[in-house]
Amino acid sequence: MKIILLAIAVFSCFVGVGRSQETDSWGECGAYAKWMRYPYEIDSNYKYVKTLPTLQRFPELLELAIDPRFKGKPGVAGDRVIIVSQLRTISRCKFDQLLYADSDVEGEHRSAIAKWRQWWDVYGKRYAAEYRKKGKRYPDAWKKIPGAKNLPCPSYPLLLPDSWSTKLKFRSGDYGGIVEEEIELHASPQACKLKRRYRIGHGWPGGTDWINEEWNDLTYAKTQEFLAALTYAVDNPWLFLGDQFANVDTDSRRRIGSVRGRPNEWSNYYPGVEWSGILDRKGNVIMNDDPWSWNTNDIDGFGRTMFDDSIGIAFRVFRDAFPDPTYRPKESRWTTSNKGEPADAPTDRASLIGNGKSTAGPR
Repeated sequence: MKIILLAIAVFSCFVGVGRSQETDSWGECGAYAKWMRYPYEIDSNYKYVKTLPTLQRFPELLELAIDPRFKGKPGVAGDRVIIVSQLRTISRCKFDQLLYADSDVEGEHRSAIAKWRQWWDVYGKRYAAEYRKKGKRYPDAWKKIPGAKNLPCPSYPLLLPDSWSTKLKFRSGDYGGIVEEEIELHASPQACKLKRRYRIGHGWPGGTDWINEEWNDLTYAKTQEFLAALTYAVDNPWLFLGDQFANVDTDSRRRIGSVRGRPNEWSNYYPGVEWSGILDRKGNVIMNDDPWSWNTNDIDGFGRTMFDDSIGIAFRVFRDAFPDPTYRPKESRWTTSNKGEPADAPTDRASLIGNGKSTAGPR
């Protein structure tokens, strides 16, 4: 019964269509939202405490994020936490970090806001001015998301960059069971290239050197459809709620399984992903949010606001769009390009990315 109610709630947020979808505030749907909301009534001087602002309000949010009125008391999170979550939702970028006890909280906060300000100056401002006029909807890409097949495509248009690049690294296991995989994609109207390399148990007896592969016959239309699907997924992570990250052998005492969509050697033991995000030609971050949890004001839905593992959207979309031969052999077009040591290191800015941080400065 709860599953039926969930489906109805998700469907209703696209069929009305919700105010947020019409006024370009993506990242929320019915009871679900990527931005943090108080689960109860509270007195607040923050004007957007109950409503997600539109993209045009982004400069105002940047100023509110450094306003001391919303900082909160020591040990108590104030409205600033909500403001930061709204910046992340609207921009589709995550520049704030998980902080520890000895972290310089104020320094990290100022650094994150500076990166969002750079994003607005380099990319967001132009996007806000043009996406309504030049953007379009991508219903075929929308259908690629597992939980969206029976839902109408959102009404807000997407304005995709003409040329872009991205790099994703996956690692799991330990000791002799370590698996590493790197996927790199470059897209432009002139040429598109998708390659990956992986190794299993490197440096141990029976381990492999890097195995290099390329995706055959990659078209520009395919790359843009992939980027549109990824953007929709970042906006609506809850649509992957039923996605199973790993196939676990329930008879195994250790309960260690393999990553679904990859060969059995891809263990789900200590998995982790590093994603560069989507970068422009100069290495500036266009989008790098990789959500694996979200918020809800539905009491019954509190237990269903994160994935089965801390692996976010990016790996799941890559896995489905460019499947391994062991996963969907009829659709997979990975072919071995060469074996042995790694190919020459890539020269684009995506290779310089670590943990979603761009080394590029503002234009």
